[in-house]
Amino acid sequence: ELILKDLLDEFQLAMDQYLFKPMEPAQKAYEELLYGRGGEMSFSTPEGETFLATILGIDSSGRLRVKSASGVTKAYGLNEIRMVFKG
Repeated sequence: ELILKDLLDEFQLAMDQYLFKPMEPAQKAYEELLYGRGGEMSFSTPEGETFLATILGIDSSGRLRVKSASGVTKAYGLNEIRMVFKG
């Protein structure tokens, strides 16, 4: 019974740290490894639109933040844009 209580206490502590600890350190570490960050890349939308944009990083929801050549900053979720590689 004591072991179970210790396990539950450890689990509660881990959940509190996960839920209430800022994600900034993890976000910064991810952004440091983000391919193409700071560089201008070519992107396309599912509708076939292509555009150039600079990868800025990610937002707090994990969406990719880019700044278009016209200066507009926007965040895109999964499959909303894709990087175009010229071969």
